[in-house]
Formats: sequence, C-alpha cells, structure tokens
Amino acid sequence: FILSCARKDGLISYQAPRPPHMNFEASHTAIYNHPIAGLCLAELYGMGDSKLAPRIKAIIPKALTWSAHHQHAPKKQAHDRGGWRYLYPCKGSPHVQSDLSVTSWQLLFMRSAKNAGFKVPAKDVEEAMAYVMRCFDRGQGTFLYSVGPPRTVKRAMAGAGILSLSLGGRHDTAMARSAGDWLLRHPFKRYNGGVGLRYHYSIFYGCQGMFQLGGRYWRQYFRPTAMTLVTHQRADGSFQPENHKEGYFGNAYTTALATLGLTAPNQMLPIFQR
Repeated sequence: FILSCARKDGLISYQAPRPPHMNFEASHTAIYNHPIAGLCLAELYGMGDSKLAPRIKAIIPKALTWSAHHQHAPKKQAHDRGGWRYLYPCKGSPHVQSDLSVTSWQLLFMRSAKNAGFKVPAKDVEEAMAYVMRCFDRGQGTFLYSVGPPRTVKRAMAGAGILSLSLGGRHDTAMARSAGDWLLRHPFKRYNGGVGLRYHYSIFYGCQGMFQLGGRYWRQYFRPTAMTLVTHQRADGSFQPENHKEGYFGNAYTTALATLGLTAPNQMLPIFQR
C-alpha cells in the first residue's frame, strides 16, 4: 500500500495535497505521511526484504529529493531555515514556516535512509539540526513547537527534540538532559491528559527520547509511564483515541503510538536503537 502511494514528484501520499490548508486533509497531513511512510520503507529496506527491495530502492531517493526541496523552500524568517512546515500556510499561524513536529519526522526518515545506505546530504542534516536546536528555550529548559510564536511547550516536543539530537549524532547534550529533566517534572500519570494534549503522540516521542538519554532519565521515566499505559489498555489490546482532535483517527493510531513507546527498550526497529 505504501509503495502504491508514491507519486511521480517523490511525495508519498495516498491523496494529492491541494491548497488551501485544511486540517486533516492532505494539505495538512501529507507532510507527515511522507516522512513516516519513507521511514517505514527505509527501515524495511535496511532489514533486507529482498522481495520489495528493488521497488523501495527506486522510491527512497525521489522521496528524499522531495523532502530536500521543501526543506530549502524560501523562509521569511531566518530562524525557520532548515526546518519543515505544512505544504500551504495555516490560517491560524501563517507566519510559522517551520515546526519541530514535522521536522523531527523528516529527520527520522533521513537518518533511516542513511542507515540503509542511501545518500543523504550532510548539509541538509546539519541545517535541520540547527533548526531543532533553535527550538530549545533556555528559560523553560525544553524544546518548543516552533521558534517564533506561539512557542508552545509540549511533552511531545521535549521528546522530539531529544530524539532528533541523538539521531543527528549529538548525544547526551546539555539541551537533551534539560529537556529530559523537564519531562520528568511533567509525567504521564494522568492517562490521556496532561500538559500539551496529544497524550499518545507524546508517549511515543517521550519514550524514544528518554531511551536515547538512558541512565536515570530512562529509569525514572519508563516504569511509571508504562504502568499508566498498561493499566488503561483495553481488553482487546487497544488504547483510547487521542484526547485532542486526533480522536478523528480512532484507536488504531493511538495503539500504534503506544506500542512504539512501550517497545522502546526492545529496540525492535534499527532507527530507535541506542
């Protein structure tokens, strides 16, 4: 299915994005679908599925080129350079031209592709990493959704920042440790609630980021987080739909995120190995 969604221009999306920006339409979701699909294919290719390898090998380079094109699109604000944002301006925040949520997924795709042997320009990675570091707010001690307003504090972005730095080769930095401390001060004890909404999305990034930090961060974070999740798992193995607008996508989405978070210590996917 993912392979069938690859388009001639390199975008991997079931639907073609068209302006204007509409929440939960392809104009909004394609910029997420693309790197997540690319990440899946790169991981599969790297693990050696010989049957699909030729098709994946043909798609990944075009997908990387598409990502690079949108990364280097002109930005009005210098602080947004190196990052990614929605394909069309969002009415609620038209001035924001990069955000950490989208950028972190693109970095995951790029790192996975590089690990699998595909060519990823070092300059693109360096510029993306520079953007991630600009999202760090020293006053609050964690990563923000964007450099410019609204500069929202979210648990998901704390984890995304930590994970992005690690995948970019910057391990155990002062920024990452500070964000790790911030996450420990904002635990996931209240199921499907708490700081910044998007509980399961935050669980995914929190678990993967804190696992990369390891040590006391991982020990203090994972057990209570996992206990909260497991306690609220439904009889059929699923989890509640997201507590924000993403409830629209049902509980297959949240169950996938919870599973990726809970299995962080198992290191089942190469991209998340410490």
